[in-house]
Amino acid sequence: MMLRNSAKKKLRAGVPFRPPDRRTNLFRWIPQKSRLALVASFFVLSTAVSPYVELLPGAFRAEREEMDYGALAPDAIQTEIAFDAPDPEATRLARAEAAAKVPDTFRVNRERVRGQLEDFNRFSEAVQNQRRNMDEALRETLLASDSSQRTGDLVWTVAVERAGTLIDSAAAVDDAAPESIAVFLLPDSNSVPEREFEPAPQGQTATQQPRPVIALSDRTPAAGRLSFSAANELLELTREALEYTLHFGILAPDARGSAAEDERQPDVKIVRDSPASDQARSEVLPPKDVPKPDSARNILSIRLAQALQGDTSPVADLPVERSRALAGAVDSGDDFLAPTLEYDSVGTASEREEAAAKVEPKTMHVRRDTVIISAGQEWTEPIIAQYEAYLAVKRAQRPVQRYLVELAARMVMVALILACLLQALRALRDRRSGPPQQMNVTLLIMCVTVAAGAAISISEPTGYVVPAAAGAILLAILVNVRVAMVGSLLTVALLSIAYDYSWPLFLAQSAMCLGGVYSIRVVRRRSDMTRASVKATLLGFIAMGAYLLATDALFTEGALRVLWLIAFNGVLCLFLVPGLLSPLERIFGITTDIQLLEYSDLNNEILSRMAIEIPATNAHSQRLGQLAEAAADAIGANGLLAQVCAYYHDIGKLRRPEYFVENQTGVNVHDDLSPRLSARAIASHIIEGAEMAREMHLPKPIVDGILEHHGTSLISFFYQEAVAQQKHGDVREEDFRYPGPKPQSRETAILMICDAAESGVRTIKNPNEDRIREFVEKIIKMRADDGQFDECDLTLKDLDIICDEVASRLVSFAHERIVYPDMKEERVRHAPNVVPLRGGQEL
Repeated sequence: MMLRNSAKKKLRAGVPFRPPDRRTNLFRWIPQKSRLALVASFFVLSTAVSPYVELLPGAFRAEREEMDYGALAPDAIQTEIAFDAPDPEATRLARAEAAAKVPDTFRVNRERVRGQLEDFNRFSEAVQNQRRNMDEALRETLLASDSSQRTGDLVWTVAVERAGTLIDSAAAVDDAAPESIAVFLLPDSNSVPEREFEPAPQGQTATQQPRPVIALSDRTPAAGRLSFSAANELLELTREALEYTLHFGILAPDARGSAAEDERQPDVKIVRDSPASDQARSEVLPPKDVPKPDSARNILSIRLAQALQGDTSPVADLPVERSRALAGAVDSGDDFLAPTLEYDSVGTASEREEAAAKVEPKTMHVRRDTVIISAGQEWTEPIIAQYEAYLAVKRAQRPVQRYLVELAARMVMVALILACLLQALRALRDRRSGPPQQMNVTLLIMCVTVAAGAAISISEPTGYVVPAAAGAILLAILVNVRVAMVGSLLTVALLSIAYDYSWPLFLAQSAMCLGGVYSIRVVRRRSDMTRASVKATLLGFIAMGAYLLATDALFTEGALRVLWLIAFNGVLCLFLVPGLLSPLERIFGITTDIQLLEYSDLNNEILSRMAIEIPATNAHSQRLGQLAEAAADAIGANGLLAQVCAYYHDIGKLRRPEYFVENQTGVNVHDDLSPRLSARAIASHIIEGAEMAREMHLPKPIVDGILEHHGTSLISFFYQEAVAQQKHGDVREEDFRYPGPKPQSRETAILMICDAAESGVRTIKNPNEDRIREFVEKIIKMRADDGQFDECDLTLKDLDIICDEVASRLVSFAHERIVYPDMKEERVRHAPNVVPLRGGQEL
């Protein structure tokens, strides 16, 4: 390839055409707004990795090495100061002792009390029924008696008979004694008729010979009726005593609460929801003092005895002794006593937990230089408690100066990492999008990842769940793989600093990030993002498994937890990458391959118009897309971007299709125009195409492809014609150049070369491989001599590869077909985008 000397200097192997940037200022290339973003990122990252995050409520991120139960300590830990540490075992024993002192809670069953009282009420109704017609029976008994029988004994006999009848009717308890029930059937003494006896014979006293009853006389005005006021009052007192006893609480003989059969039964707390007026709502009794069904009789008896004391007692009006009346009432009430206490397991457990919680944690004094844990020893609850106390004491004794020094050290690390990032962006940035976009999106992803890690560290102390790989995959898609690799490693370094310089975290997260980045080099489908997340997770498993195996901790419970966290991290990546990609594309105006695939649909509105209105230009664009994609892929550029730009590069011809020869039908409008106007008409399709692209909101790289595919090259045919017409040399060359700008990326430079080569190769007579290659070299030399490649990243090696690829493709495009006898051998020699005017060629 013959190139001008100046071009040779710029096309040293591996050196881009654009002049090297000799500015040494690291920040000079950064726009003002991006500098503000850089400063804000510095403060955000410094805050996220600050040691003060450890002081947040609930945060515990001190010097730890997998402090999970069952994990093995990699190094021994020896105390530097004396301190008081919690003693979990002593605390547990003290709290167990406090809980054991809490009595079992038994609650009085109100439904059972109500049921027993209803049974007694039915018994009372039966007693009332038996009192009917008792007057006649008593009178008959009294009339049939004689003077040797006492009236009270006769009344008692009648009452016992009636009680027997009541028992037979099943209105009372089956095993009740008639003598017990008879006290409630006794009439008042003053309502019992008096007997009048036959006079004694002369010579005998009234007591010597029994005398029959001859008449009865009533003592009360209500003659012929017995009254039971005393018995009714005794019945009511018995009911009240029964209710009191039932509400006091009766424990079943086999009830033991929380104690086993071979254990000592604790005290019993009786809770009464509806206590009597003189009963406490709750009280604690020793087990021996809690009434059982057999001992509850004593409470009933005492309660009745207290009620029947005094001269005003209703027993005084009964025709029996006070003791007999009390015994009968007690026996009758005893028949209705039943267990009413039920064990409240929930209340007992709650009170015991509350009692245990009130016990202050016990402490133990740990001397200086005490080994808390040895290397390889398993973390247990007491050891972790000592270690946490040790760190808390150290943190409390840490002076402010030490905090400031540590904060300053971490800020210096953040500054160094940001400086490394800027240098990497300066060297590795992709010219498809501007440096501000790439730097801003990199800083945003880095800040969000590290800040999320700081927030997660409050509840999850290992950091393995932080989705750093999602940020790495997003960077690879939005910027490029090289920037993603460097940016993700720097982000993981900041994460390890935030997690107190955790080497295992750095290892696992770095493996996940690099695995995700290298799995997403080409994104043509949404499933590519899923595949990258899965591969990142697998590499995280492998890296962490190797570390755990090397530290003999692979088969511990802590290792399983770490692997679960890495798996959860991978699941987060599966959702975060596709979820955040589209918003980031719109916020930063970055065009990804996934967007380009959407615009490569040939059935969209603008490409369909081209196929219908300017089919020749459309066919040229399709062939150009294939040619540009192959050339771009050959040098490692973005073939998809070059292909899509080729599809849209001539959409401006839709507005004036008749000015371009491939769309003309016989009449050439340039015959009636001056060379300058013809050149302006030809060049206008650049500006008009860019306007149409912006109206349709096409991505910026496609707009750049439309503007840059001719660069500022000369429209040589019309320029030469103008020079030939103007003999006085007043023709300005800039009037015959395309508006530009020059290609800024390798893809648009390839589009320029392929556009000229694909259209111009049709003017070659009898094309063969040598002629086509020579023609392509001529195209590249002309563009290079014109300085069209000065602002893109093409190298001499790239141009050689492009020349070979374009030439080989054009040779395949220009192959000849077999000429059949009835066919004329005619070939179209004019390129579809060349305007042949009055002789000459336009390359």
